[in-house]
Amino acid sequence: MANKKTSIKERVLSIAKDRGISYEQFCEGIGMTYGSFKGEQKKTSLNSDAIDRIMSKYPEVDLHWLVTGNEMGATSVHQPIFSYGRKKAIPLLSLDTLESFQNNELTAEEIELGSYTIPSFNDIGVEFLVKVSDSSMSPLYKSGDLIACKTVQDSSFFQWGKPYLLHTPQGYLFKRLFCVDGDEELLLCRSDNQEQFPEFTLSKSSILSSSVVLGTIRIF
Repeated sequence: MANKKTSIKERVLSIAKDRGISYEQFCEGIGMTYGSFKGEQKKTSLNSDAIDRIMSKYPEVDLHWLVTGNEMGATSVHQPIFSYGRKKAIPLLSLDTLESFQNNELTAEEIELGSYTIPSFNDIGVEFLVKVSDSSMSPLYKSGDLIACKTVQDSSFFQWGKPYLLHTPQGYLFKRLFCVDGDEELLLCRSDNQEQFPEFTLSKSSILSSSVVLGTIRIF
């Protein structure tokens, strides 16, 4: 039997249900009321501001599933989290091997050589770790830190102000992203260390893949 097609508001409520949060508390947390999700109101659409608040508060949620109801889009990239018994391990990758990982071209043996079990990262959907190699995002992210990333399934939507790891024809960029007024095809890329690394714009069409940064590990 085919799965019942759900509305976007039904999927939003399922986020609360899966986390054991009351619907009233969940809706209040995203700036809405539970009444907007009941009766005839649950059949109405959800505006982009509400979606942005949900993704900001719950970055582990699959945006493509939230918007379309499908687990994965036809052009999205699937990132495996390799399992060892009942434990899940997250691979630590170099930028030289990251593209191969994203294209599923690395063998399990190659990934297993540098994989770590971090339960709190597994819980929020982290797929891989990458070492920061410069000071453009300091002081929050310093050279040598490990950033925990999750692939963005829909590259047409970004959470403004969030840090992202972008794969471009010129290499990988670690920046916070903002909108460009009057041009939806451009992104404003900003470093935390703006004195040494000025901001610049980047065309969305030039991005080969993007990953949102969900956490960091610092080794002293």
